[in-house]
Amino acid sequence: MRRDSGRGSGRALVALTLCLALCAGCVQPRYRLPAVLGAAGGVLAAGGAVSLVALADRQDARMAAVTTMALGISALITAAVWLGVVIRCQTALDCHEGEVCQPVPTSSGQSYGVCAPGQ
Repeated sequence: MRRDSGRGSGRALVALTLCLALCAGCVQPRYRLPAVLGAAGGVLAAGGAVSLVALADRQDARMAAVTTMALGISALITAAVWLGVVIRCQTALDCHEGEVCQPVPTSSGQSYGVCAPGQ
C-alpha cells in the first residue's frame, strides 16, 4: 500500500466538510447551526466507519475510529434534538415574520406547535 493514500482521503474529507459548510449558508438562519452540527456529525460518523474498515488490523487505530464514529453519532443526535426544540412554538410570536404557529396533534392527545410558512 502506498504511504500517501491517507492524504488523498483526508483531502476529500476536508473538501466534503467545506462543501457542507458552504451549503449550510442556504439554510434558513434559524436552522443553520443545527444543520451545521448535523452535517459535521454525519461526516465524523462516515469518516470513522471508513477508517475503521481501512485500519482494522491496528488496535489503536480501531479505537480512534470507533471514538470518531461515536462522536459523530452523538453530534447527529444532538442536532436532531436541537432542531426539535428550535421548530417548536406556542404562539405566532415565537415564529419568524411570515410564519405562523400551527398545532400538530400527537398520539397522546396533546399537541405542540410548529412554525410553518404563512399563507
